[in-house]
Amino acid sequence: MQKETSPDNASDPILDWFRNSSSYINAHRGKVVVISMPGECIDSPHFATHLQDIALMMTLGIRVVLVYGCRPQIDRALDKAGIAPLWSGGRRITQEQDMPHLINAVNHVRSTVENTLAILRPNVVGKSQPLRFVSGNYLIAKPIGIMGGTDYQHTGLIRRIDTEGIRYQLEAGNLVVINHLAPSPVGDIFNLESTVIASELAVALNSDKLIYFLNNPHANDAEGHDLSFIDRDVDATDLSADSDTKRSNSYLALAKESCQRGVHRVHLIDYQKEGALLLELFTLDGSGILISDSYFERLRQASIEDVQGILSLIKPLEEKGILVPRSRELIENNISNYIVIERDGLIIACASFEAFSQSNMAELSCLAVSPDYRGGARGEQLLAQIIENARNKGLNTLFILTTQSAHWFRERGFKPAPLENLPDKRQQSYNPERNSKLFVRTLA
Repeated sequence: MQKETSPDNASDPILDWFRNSSSYINAHRGKVVVISMPGECIDSPHFATHLQDIALMMTLGIRVVLVYGCRPQIDRALDKAGIAPLWSGGRRITQEQDMPHLINAVNHVRSTVENTLAILRPNVVGKSQPLRFVSGNYLIAKPIGIMGGTDYQHTGLIRRIDTEGIRYQLEAGNLVVINHLAPSPVGDIFNLESTVIASELAVALNSDKLIYFLNNPHANDAEGHDLSFIDRDVDATDLSADSDTKRSNSYLALAKESCQRGVHRVHLIDYQKEGALLLELFTLDGSGILISDSYFERLRQASIEDVQGILSLIKPLEEKGILVPRSRELIENNISNYIVIERDGLIIACASFEAFSQSNMAELSCLAVSPDYRGGARGEQLLAQIIENARNKGLNTLFILTTQSAHWFRERGFKPAPLENLPDKRQQSYNPERNSKLFVRTLA
């Protein structure tokens, strides 16, 4: 059977994805990632594939700690025993009578997790071998005690983390698996919150990433717009997931706190979505919500390191005749005139600003937004910044020369004008073969 071939100019989506993911593969290699998997995720149909994706991450050199919870499994065990669960302040009150049923439920989930991991065989060059994973007494607990008059009994907090032991296993290439039961120094067993364990581990291990699986997470700003990125210092943001808004916002609070304590990035992803983990880590836009201690997307002054990104961005527009061709040397020599929008290290938009002080005018040129990111008001952001730059220089008129974007600029306050209105210096470099039209905007 003859193998089907694609035309030379056809783009294979798999090849495109692999090429685009290479920078992420290199960036994540050797980094520590803590993953929090709730009991609902373990009950979900994609549980095994999420573990398979974790195994794939490890073959790419990522060091993974997996923390799993058992809330629905514990609730079912208590319900079967006729015991009503007690809660206070968002925490489970773990009673003495709960403990046998709770331990059985956790052990059952542990068997499910470990049995699934045991049959995974990540593909390794030249051979296939079982995934190596370890569990151990890496946590020492202490009781919460009595808070606000409530005795939390066997509900506890982390007293100590064996970071040295965990790092030893990670460096050996093993997956470290941790549940939320931990002993105290005197031998009592305490029930801890798995989400808090994950946060504390990420901080203690100086983790590059902390990942929480949720059920269809959505975050909104004050105007109700969906967000895929949240700065750690933004307070007025609500998260919705599952049907428990209070529980969902506890994830958001933990994520922000983790960033403030040194975790670089926290990701909230949907366990109902197959492949969500890989999409989040190895694609530019991810699949979930990112909370970061640094800017994920920002508008800034361009630097010499951005020249190649600008060239790659404007080349398709130059080929279509929308923009005037610009050489690398020209952009390098005028890089101080450029502003860019950078998204996770990729230049996705740019614009150039040149002042003609003698004419009290400024030119906006080379305005370009990547086709993948149009419709997000990035052109307006660039225009607003250029206007601010012109005003800061005391200029009162902004002009553009365009062949195909006249309506876009007219909708934003630009009016047609005769070419004689161009500054003398700009008239000398005007190319009549392009027949560009002049539009001006008065800056109040």
